[in-house]
Amino acid sequence: MGLLQQFLKGEVTAEALTVGGALKPEAANTFIDMVVEQSAFLKLVTVERMAKIKKDLNVLDIANRILVRVAQGQTPTAEQLVGFQNKGKTLEALSMQLFATVLFQALEDNQDNPGYENSLAQMYTKKFANELEDLAFNGTSSGGANFIALNTGYVQLAKDASTTKKVEVDTFLDAPVPNLQKVVAAQDNRYKANSVFVLSASDYEGLVIKLSEHAGGIAYLIQGSIPSYMGYRIVTSPFVPSGVVLFTPLANYVFGVCKDIQRYRELSGRKRCIDYTFDINTDFAFAIDEAVVIGYDVA
Repeated sequence: MGLLQQFLKGEVTAEALTVGGALKPEAANTFIDMVVEQSAFLKLVTVERMAKIKKDLNVLDIANRILVRVAQGQTPTAEQLVGFQNKGKTLEALSMQLFATVLFQALEDNQDNPGYENSLAQMYTKKFANELEDLAFNGTSSGGANFIALNTGYVQLAKDASTTKKVEVDTFLDAPVPNLQKVVAAQDNRYKANSVFVLSASDYEGLVIKLSEHAGGIAYLIQGSIPSYMGYRIVTSPFVPSGVVLFTPLANYVFGVCKDIQRYRELSGRKRCIDYTFDINTDFAFAIDEAVVIGYDVA
């Protein structure tokens, strides 16, 4: 039986658990791997595994043409150091819980199904993955009890940061091609080569339709896909708000997750079920705000 199956079934040994239902690092890493792998977007970004609730991100921001000549005994000037700066940030993972119930009837119906525990594992990790990807783009604040207030997501972070580039795209699908061109033009040349468009699934479909209207573009409509635009990769997520375009390197998205993961399993004879409680701490951040371009209806 795999570790995750043991984790769900409540058979994780004392060697894998610490007091209070906390998974030890090797078990927590397995769980994190499973969650990240279930998300098409989170598995593309930088995942920071945190030993504590807070972790400093020391990001070395390296621009092009940073080679300089400094004589011995002298220090480089501020102009010479431009583009070679430590962008210090701190991840602060906030707690969130997932509650799940498995009825005795389900266990009885699947007692001869050797893959049942594995299907439960896939179900819970997929649920975590979907919820976290949704929050990653739609979270508007931190510290609240309702879903979008559990943590601040990438879209809101890009809107709030003073050094990100904000581009007015009004209604994106009215003119998707010019809007994407404006987003590209706003990007700093140091980050442009590695930048990737992140769009909503609906806006991506609208872009395919628009491009298919041009001569020779029918192939886009038939295939239903455009691998890139102006040479820049396009990544979609069903959770990106419609009308929003993010343009930055994928490595610039940081997903912080604390390895102190709690799992509680309670057998309830009165309710004839098993109640699971998962407690996990996460955070989202951009490593370098200056490398982010966001297009949206600024007005």
